Amino acid sequence: PDITLMNAALSSLAAGLQWQKCVDRLNELRCLGCRPDEFSLGASLSPLAKRSRWSHALGLCTQSGHRHITWNVVVTNSLMDACSSGKLWQHSLLLMQDLPNRGLRRSHVTFVAATSACREGGQWERALDVVTALLRCRRQPGGDVEPLNGALSTC
Repeated sequence: PDITLMNAALSSLAAGLQWQKCVDRLNELRCLGCRPDEFSLGASLSPLAKRSRWSHALGLCTQSGHRHITWNVVVTNSLMDACSSGKLWQHSLLLMQDLPNRGLRRSHVTFVAATSACREGGQWERALDVVTALLRCRRQPGGDVEPLNGALSTC
């Protein structure tokens, strides 16, 4: 089987929020002779975040069979979203802070996920810190409404 085809199947399951099937298929990839990649993991994390299955998301990222996968910003953002649903704002902020250490740029979604995690955790001061970081590295003026709204709703 081709990993690109398998990732397309995982993405389809993710779009339908079929988190259990996504996780099962991800774990089956090795048995089928495929090596999961960052797209496989990202597709599997997405429905976990949307269904508030943060403990499953954290477990999936630490499973020995998936440790070889190099995380990209999409994987990190999906894990940040999952942490947000579990009120694990500290984990979400650590993930955001670690992106530049891994040579990755924070995206707009990264800042939205971080402010959301702070909001869920009732951490308005931290949400303002996230907005300050966003303003320091902003690349597109005017695209900051969503993270700003997230920070304001925390207050």
